[in-house]
Amino acid sequence: MPSPAEILLERTIRISAERPAWVEAERPGLSALVARISEWPRLLWCWRDLVVMSVRRDLEARFRGTLFGFAWVLAHPLLIFAIYAFIFTRLLGVRFAPGGDAPAATMGVYMFTGTLVWSAFADAVTRSTSCVLDNRNLVQKVRFPAELLPLQIGLSSLVTLIAGLAAFWTYCAATSTWQVPGFELLLWAPLLLLLQFLLAGGLGLALSGLHVLLRDTQQIVGVVLTIWMFATPIFWVPAREVLPDIGPWLPLIEANPLFHLVTLWREVLMGGEPALLFRGDRLDSLLYLAAWSGGLFAFGSVLFFRVEGHFADEV
Repeated sequence: MPSPAEILLERTIRISAERPAWVEAERPGLSALVARISEWPRLLWCWRDLVVMSVRRDLEARFRGTLFGFAWVLAHPLLIFAIYAFIFTRLLGVRFAPGGDAPAATMGVYMFTGTLVWSAFADAVTRSTSCVLDNRNLVQKVRFPAELLPLQIGLSSLVTLIAGLAAFWTYCAATSTWQVPGFELLLWAPLLLLLQFLLAGGLGLALSGLHVLLRDTQQIVGVVLTIWMFATPIFWVPAREVLPDIGPWLPLIEANPLFHLVTLWREVLMGGEPALLFRGDRLDSLLYLAAWSGGLFAFGSVLFFRVEGHFADEV
């Protein structure tokens, strides 16, 4: 009886034989690019076994040799949450706004939820940038859909995000630190996961293709992500009640798609409290984020497919 690896290899060879070669002498035209983008659902379904196996191996590589193994996926965010709650509520006594009536734990929960979402996004983008070069042997020798490489990393980061969400829910249910997120709000989570996947995946596709041609890309990405993190309200509050002089900057802050992603996640996890944080229309934020996610994923796909033919020579 063949092993699972042998079955997967046989299936990979069969699908590869049916798939046209991606190394072409001429750059694909507009119609070809549109056709490739429309093939994403079928491609992910056809290679689902390989995608699942790659995500599992990526997670295993992170925790191989550790004492607690996969338990760290839950333990790490749970520990970070406990530290944030202790430092900002008990040790420093930080309150959400001077003279406000927000619960004492608000600032710790606020920072934790922002860090949780940002870390998953930044991890996916950072590791996706070099994924084609990191898998140069596979790209050079096998008719393999290289466009799946950034998406596998994005899915792996989403798994760690989901583990963090589960840890947050568990901590809230076991303690009185914060209210347990309501079920009606948690129903938004699958849609937010999809939009975050498209946003990070689009950037990952664009940057991984660009990095093959311009090796400075990874260093530039590190600098840009650092600036982007501080420009996104992860550790500060974009409200006049907290920062009185922020008013003129609010339109620019709200133009940042990560502002809407983080705010929507906070609304789900924090139950819409305190109210001064969630004065905007949820549907407007969702539509704005969806436009950015879909547009960036399409742009990243086009850029990746345009430079894909150079991979075999450049890596």
